[in-house]
Amino acid sequence: MWLAQWRYFWRSKMTDKCIYCGVTFSPDVPRSKNHLVPKSRGGSDDPSNMGAVCTTCSRAKGLMTDAEYRAQLAGAEFYDAEHPAPRSVPGDPVEKVIFDALVAAEIEFVTELDPRARWLDFYLPGFDLHIEVKQFHSPRSGAQIERSNNVILVVGMEAARTLASFITATKRDPKKWTDQEIHFLVKNRSVLTSAEIGEELGRTTDAVSNKIKSLKDVPRLVTEWTEEQDDFLRGMYSHFDAPTLGEMTGRSQAAVLVRAGKLQLTGKSKSTLAQFRIWRAMRSGQWLGASEIASEAIVSRRYAAKKCDDWMESGAVETRRTERISGRGYPYIREYRRTERSELFPPI
Repeated sequence: MWLAQWRYFWRSKMTDKCIYCGVTFSPDVPRSKNHLVPKSRGGSDDPSNMGAVCTTCSRAKGLMTDAEYRAQLAGAEFYDAEHPAPRSVPGDPVEKVIFDALVAAEIEFVTELDPRARWLDFYLPGFDLHIEVKQFHSPRSGAQIERSNNVILVVGMEAARTLASFITATKRDPKKWTDQEIHFLVKNRSVLTSAEIGEELGRTTDAVSNKIKSLKDVPRLVTEWTEEQDDFLRGMYSHFDAPTLGEMTGRSQAAVLVRAGKLQLTGKSKSTLAQFRIWRAMRSGQWLGASEIASEAIVSRRYAAKKCDDWMESGAVETRRTERISGRGYPYIREYRRTERSELFPPI
């Protein structure tokens, strides 16, 4: 029953003229069946995927889909992305050298089965470039390279290997980030600039900036909350918001809020850019007075002293009294510096 229906449907499509050029079929112009979507590109033998065409159009259409060939007849370029052409592995050893190089360099390319290749060996859509490979020089080479305005003609194995070396050299092989580098970045990305972190790690500023943007996809090195982190959270939760505390501990905002709920912590206040500048002013680890810190951070001396006193509660900053060398006023001055604890849990 199915075969009878197929034959009936096919006879109904067997027109007297080519569906593309309109030529009338005759003994001199034979009629042939053509897959509107080639089987190599996902087409089927169903009668709905068949059309009556002349042999000339059948050869010209090749592996193009019906939509692609009609666009070509209209003088336009169109690629039917819904039916991608398979990428064939060449049997020619010279072509295989270029094929392997393109794969290794992770460059997008198609082979001659794709209509965009225009029957040349390779086409690189990202560069709008064709590559034709020959073992030996052929009289056909001139006609082949005229199919496109941008063609590289490769003749011989040595030429193919040379081009392959240039292709593979284009692949970027960035230095992989180690767990220690990521941990350092998580701890210090709110304290140091990208340039300063890059100088510490021996990386470029762009590399550090790009890694910071992708940190949300990097698994955190610390998963369980330690007693030391809990103590830090208790001391700093009333001074900073959850996102900032997440930056300090290398955790997400949600993780900080969940942990704060378990510890029954309440209250928060947002950190400001001034606090970041104060913390950066103390990065040398030397004893500094509030006036020196305030001068570099561009804040008032009173505000700098207040923030340092707040950070003393969490153990991130320590203080000492020294005698005033000269000047009028109180005979002692207070100096501040970071502690070893601040390297693990910076308050900013």
